Amino acid sequence: MEPITYEKLAERVATLENRLAASEAAEERLTRLTECFLLFGNDALANINLLTALCGQQLGATCALYNRLCDGMLVAWGQWNTPTDFNPVDQPEGSICHDVIQKNDDDFLLVRNLQESRYVETAPIVRRYNLQTYLGLGVRFGDHLVGALCVLLQKDFTPTEADQVLMRFASMAIAVEERRMQAENGLKQSQQSLLTILDSVNASVYVADMKTYEVLAMNKYSRNIFGDGVGKICWQVFQQGQDGPCPFCSNPRLLDERGNPAGAYTWEMQNTRNGRWYEMRDAAVRWMDNRLVRIQIATDITKRKSTEEAILRAKKEWETTFDAVRSPIFILDDQFRILRANRATADLLMMRPQDCIGRKCHELMHHSQTPSEHCPHAQLLRDGKPHTVELREESLAGDFLVSVAPILNAEGKATRSVHIAYDISERKLAEKERERLITELTEALAQVKTLSGIIPICMYCKGIRDDQGYWNKLEKFISEHSEAKFSHGICPKCLKEQFPAYADDTDETA
Repeated sequence: MEPITYEKLAERVATLENRLAASEAAEERLTRLTECFLLFGNDALANINLLTALCGQQLGATCALYNRLCDGMLVAWGQWNTPTDFNPVDQPEGSICHDVIQKNDDDFLLVRNLQESRYVETAPIVRRYNLQTYLGLGVRFGDHLVGALCVLLQKDFTPTEADQVLMRFASMAIAVEERRMQAENGLKQSQQSLLTILDSVNASVYVADMKTYEVLAMNKYSRNIFGDGVGKICWQVFQQGQDGPCPFCSNPRLLDERGNPAGAYTWEMQNTRNGRWYEMRDAAVRWMDNRLVRIQIATDITKRKSTEEAILRAKKEWETTFDAVRSPIFILDDQFRILRANRATADLLMMRPQDCIGRKCHELMHHSQTPSEHCPHAQLLRDGKPHTVELREESLAGDFLVSVAPILNAEGKATRSVHIAYDISERKLAEKERERLITELTEALAQVKTLSGIIPICMYCKGIRDDQGYWNKLEKFISEHSEAKFSHGICPKCLKEQFPAYADDTDETA
């Protein structure tokens, strides 16, 4: 099995969180768009304001407007988050929205650095509210543009493709509301226009009578999947094996105690006809003949469900791996709180893993109210880099090699870390034993003197010259340069030469 490193663990944590964040963001935008459509009523101006607000909120704007040319004046029919002193009626000349309308095309107009553009002089709101970015799109009525939907920001901004799709959707919806206001039958035109809009929604939409279950309308997406079921019974069109109303029908949840619409209801289920998963957003509304109907917007979430299952499997595998590592591993936030701890950490602290969560690491590990001077996590929070240190922790009676790796947030800043502590107590003991042996050996060797190299010796008297140039007797030189000691005697030869009276002629080895 490939060894687990703190870099790989940090990468897995970041990947899982990024995938979850992207999935949640996409779901949130679809939810807001659906809720906006479900809030549509008979008042076209109120609907336009909902769409204007939707664009402003979803694009993170300072404010949003739908400016309409009316009798030679530019009138803000739709407003969101505008200042209290904002003038909704103004001369069109010099206005950015007027330029959008005059160019009469379906392209976006993006103006950045407004404070350095000509509009700082021609459009008073630019300087007055310190606006930096304008993003606008024309609203077409027939062959001409009659208004401009725009978002304004007090910061630099570049729209994403998803931002543009949302604004184009809103522009189409506002155009529908424009036509609806001109229609003789306002309610009928409104509901038909809503279905026209929903035909371009990438979700199944249908309308059914809440009493008879008759399908009154289906959008194109729904017809492509289930066929044209208008005039048929909903549970026969959309489900399989049903001989009556579905036991999971949402009708009871869509009306209050007085029988009036109670708002939207969101739920999930796996369709019995095609086996795919859908997220349903249902609501009770009044139809053109004033009867109560259920409108359902069902988004295919099969891929999302598969992704969620894959993420859950990966999460389980990660948790299993996390707990299988024998070294203590935990994740810290920027307040030194433990967000997650493996089994080895809990065992070291003699706690349950869940009891470690939320506790500060320096309180559990060091019994201190503040991080230590050489805390690697504190260094990581300062410079965003990995760090490794060796620490002696008396409270845990051991030596540890501590490594930390950063976990970056969406802005690329290190706000958390993966913290791994390797127990090196045995290694440290071995190092101390090795140092002790080296010391003993060094001391022993210091007691040993050896002779080496060329020694100058007199060929006659056998005297030896030392490094200072003095001649010494042989025994003195050897005694000073080795551990050897001399005892004096006389060999048989010298005895015979020096003391012949005492010499024995027969014993040369005595």
